[in-house]
Amino acid sequence: MRSYPRRVSLPMVIALTLLCTHVCRAQASREAPIRAVSHQSIERIAATAAKTNDYRDTQSLVDEVLRFQHAFRIPDAVRPYLSGRLTEAQYSHVTAARAGVREKDLSRIFNTLVEKFGLPSYAFTSELQVHAIRMSLILSEPTFMGAGVTTGRMKIGDRINDRLSPLQAMHLLAVLADQKLLNPTFQVEPSEWDQQKHESFMKSLAPSPSADPSGAGPSTTSQLVLTQNSKKAELTKAVSDHALSMSTIDGLSLMDDLLSACAPK
Repeated sequence: MRSYPRRVSLPMVIALTLLCTHVCRAQASREAPIRAVSHQSIERIAATAAKTNDYRDTQSLVDEVLRFQHAFRIPDAVRPYLSGRLTEAQYSHVTAARAGVREKDLSRIFNTLVEKFGLPSYAFTSELQVHAIRMSLILSEPTFMGAGVTTGRMKIGDRINDRLSPLQAMHLLAVLADQKLLNPTFQVEPSEWDQQKHESFMKSLAPSPSADPSGAGPSTTSQLVLTQNSKKAELTKAVSDHALSMSTIDGLSLMDDLLSACAPK
């Protein structure tokens, strides 16, 4: 069995997850079901991890995020490796004040994978699209995804911090992949989405007059949907065909060459 290097860059870990979830789709379908988690369960564990800054609590949060229900599944054989590497990266980010991953870097990572896999043009994303999904997730998971968005020096009108922690970045990319696979709103070319859909999507995130003042409802993530549509089959086949044609060495080489430049400084 191939042994992985102990130190792997964060972008490589992110890409490894996205690749393996598709390369191993057939295997995953035969694995035992795992417990799907909700935004609320992630929030509970994130609150504990934020208070303690403890390595074990960080690992618990990583494991909970990796169990979040997506349109794809992380294979059981890969999960321990990903958990370990992500826990190390997340813990270093929190305790050593390591720089995070910028939104524009996530857009570039995603688009490079789309290009390498030869996916349709509507699979590409934009910085505005990445930011929109991030804002939606912040509203549903304010403790986890909202961590680090502001600083003590910010003034009214300042933009939020565009950097995410390693685990936030992983979570956002996975949700973005969900939307590209299953949500017609996001299955359009980036320029079209930026010009015609971005503004309405962001307005949809604003609380309605009837919203619960406690913030408990209604959920803004109703805009992030999982529905069956014709483009899902096209994208799934394209990803699977390309991934299955690659050797393990090819895949690891692609991820390293593709994403090493985006590693947090």
